[in-house]
Amino acid sequence: MTTTVPIGLAEQTEIRVYADFVTGVPTPVRELLGIGSLRVGSALALAVREDPSRFFNRAGGFGTCEPITSGILAQVCDFYREQGVPRSRS
Repeated sequence: MTTTVPIGLAEQTEIRVYADFVTGVPTPVRELLGIGSLRVGSALALAVREDPSRFFNRAGGFGTCEPITSGILAQVCDFYREQGVPRSRS
């Protein structure tokens, strides 16, 4: 028997786990590392400015509950600019 997970659910779960892991640290650590997050509709963007690997600078969940619009993408791009993060993953 094969079990499949809907792509939207899998992507939402992945980005939420990363966000919970990173934003769950104490406030002084969040400030030191420059951790921030932004929810725009179903999308969630995560930034860790002082992460040299840039692994945690990512966004996900786009289009799982509503269409992806240029406005949503602009808000996510603005968030990364405000956070001082030059690149992210999606």
